[in-house]
Amino acid sequence: MKEELKVGIVEANRGSSFMLPFTAISETKVTTIGDINEDALQEIGEKFSINQHFTQYEENYEDGDSEVVD
Repeated sequence: MKEELKVGIVEANRGSSFMLPFTAISETKVTTIGDINEDALQEIGEKFSINQHFTQYEENYEDGDSEVVD
């Protein structure tokens, strides 16, 4: 069984270009996104089914379940 690496993306609008490459890798899963723009968080979160959204990047480290943040 492969272990899945949980990834967080900062700057959801710009970082959304990383979503497809991460979803194409079976060993990774994007679990959190961050952006200061709450509308962008909502839109990108819905598009990629990501429920954990952060407006302050520090929250992603403290409260998110991501193991890696890009």
